[in-house]
Amino acid sequence: MSAMSFDSTNRLTVEVEITNGTDVIFAERDSARPFRRAVVRAFVNERICPLVLPESLVEQLGLEIEGTTLAKYADGHTAVRPMAQRVVVCCAGREGIFSAVVLPDRDTPVLGYIVLNSLDLVIDETGRQLIPRDPRFIISYA
Repeated sequence: MSAMSFDSTNRLTVEVEITNGTDVIFAERDSARPFRRAVVRAFVNERICPLVLPESLVEQLGLEIEGTTLAKYADGHTAVRPMAQRVVVCCAGREGIFSAVVLPDRDTPVLGYIVLNSLDLVIDETGRQLIPRDPRFIISYA
């Protein structure tokens, strides 16, 4: 389970570990090689789809940028934004590899629907936790 809290605007936040997936691949071949990771607080937002990372965190972790996406903001404007690749997200005892939209004007990562669904995590509002739907395994619908 991953303890959640609420920020001053009552948005859910959770602690996550973000790791450079390319570094992990190289570290598996050379155990002396370090890999970059950071433990950060992230907003949980089921209404957006992607994983969203601040540009500063992407630079800190040395994540690879490949491709772009058209980001649509809540106020209706759009902007072409870069995509970070091979982002390892560990949250509530689950781990997955994702692409992320990189935003220069953000300070906090956002876990969107894709991450929550892929890791099969649900919000337990009562216990204020982000928890696996089933602690034994990820449920996939075929």
